[in-house]
Amino acid sequence: MFKMTLDSLIQKYQINRVLEYPATNLLNYFEYKGKVASTDSSGAYCDLVWNFCHFEQMEDSVQFIDEVCSRTDRYIMITIQNNKNFGIILHWIYHKIARKEWDHGKIGKMSPKKLRKAITKRNFTLLEDGFHDLPWFILDVYECGDFLKKLVPASLLDKQEIRPSKLEGWPRMIKSFLAHHYQVLAEKKKVTEYNTHRH
Repeated sequence: MFKMTLDSLIQKYQINRVLEYPATNLLNYFEYKGKVASTDSSGAYCDLVWNFCHFEQMEDSVQFIDEVCSRTDRYIMITIQNNKNFGIILHWIYHKIARKEWDHGKIGKMSPKKLRKAITKRNFTLLEDGFHDLPWFILDVYECGDFLKKLVPASLLDKQEIRPSKLEGWPRMIKSFLAHHYQVLAEKKKVTEYNTHRH
């Protein structure tokens, strides 16, 4: 779903140069539209800079947003985990029971409201937002051991067979409580517009 969302935005907003920052190699196994920029872009701006699930990991959210924004002159897209989905709490409990270190960031920061607020504080205007990634299972089975993996059809673990869940078409209100992720697309304000607004 993340790849499909990214492809759709690239086409809709005629985006040519795309940068993932910080780089996670998330889409290494999926080709997606748009010319991918190197993480070392030599100061050149990209049309779209996107990030996946780093916001909730950062101590200083403002500095992080600034770093992402500084690499584009047009758009940013930031995705976070959705703490309105109670699967996050179940996942945290699983980590406790399994005695695994919690490495998914601060649950309090996995907040659509906090992400929107952080972005609008910068020189950006929100264009689109939405919830995505609604598999039929509420927990992240990829981390819960062989037992849970055996409950999942093999086709769902094969990237060649991955397809959107039928739940993706559900109303936004329902998705806001079931989706694993939430994303925001924002556009950088023009300097003249920003200065006029300030004065």
